[in-house]
Amino acid sequence: MGVTASAPERKEGSPQVYKLAVISDIHANRTALESVMEVIDGLEVDEIICLGDIIGKGAFPGETAEICRRRCSFTLLGNHEDFFLKDPAVDYYRWARKELSPDQLDWIRSLPLYQDRLISGRRMRFCHASPRDVHHRVYPREPDENKLKYFLPVNAGDESPDVLCYGDVHCAYMQGLGGERLLLNAGSVGNPLDLPQAVFLLIRGLFQSSRKAPYSFEFIRVPYDIEKEIRLTLASGIPERGRDIYIQELRQGAHGKRWSYYS
Repeated sequence: MGVTASAPERKEGSPQVYKLAVISDIHANRTALESVMEVIDGLEVDEIICLGDIIGKGAFPGETAEICRRRCSFTLLGNHEDFFLKDPAVDYYRWARKELSPDQLDWIRSLPLYQDRLISGRRMRFCHASPRDVHHRVYPREPDENKLKYFLPVNAGDESPDVLCYGDVHCAYMQGLGGERLLLNAGSVGNPLDLPQAVFLLIRGLFQSSRKAPYSFEFIRVPYDIEKEIRLTLASGIPERGRDIYIQELRQGAHGKRWSYYS
């Protein structure tokens, strides 16, 4: 399910240029999320949105869920939230469930698949992995024909987006696909796999405007105290399966060996 989210209130006398911060793939990394939010606060953005995977891997699912629930105008369903809801017997998810309040659990159950924004005359669609399925992803090196499928209408009567922004693969990038179609990945706050630094996306443009106007995209890298998060993770009681590979990924900013909670 996806909808065009309601517009945030604008402060009287605020500048016409709208600033939108896009965060994704927090993975229960509290130190990284707090560091990113501090930078975002300094930018005085109009809105923060989250593309999902708030939980999974890391030690602070309750804290990161609460920050996103409180600070983001909307948060989307990620594949880890979907796994969490469907496979409660998995060790990590069973542990994480105890860290989440009933209100947080209800909120996770309500997360949508995608949302649209109209900025500077461009329809921008935001999703976790794809607008149709949180488990169907596209990687940066895949053929353009695979990426162009992301721009097809999801439901009858939908408009196709000009810009599609997703998360999931933990690698920030931007690619033009012909015409005005632009594909962006917002990277990962809590488990980046391109550099060992948190990253988020800042979008500037005219909000809810059908008039073609200038707009911009900026990836902002945020160093944070990785070793602090690792110490907290080791002391948290988080299940051991997957923990050491996650810690390796935090330090290296690259994939450890392929692993799963199910293997």
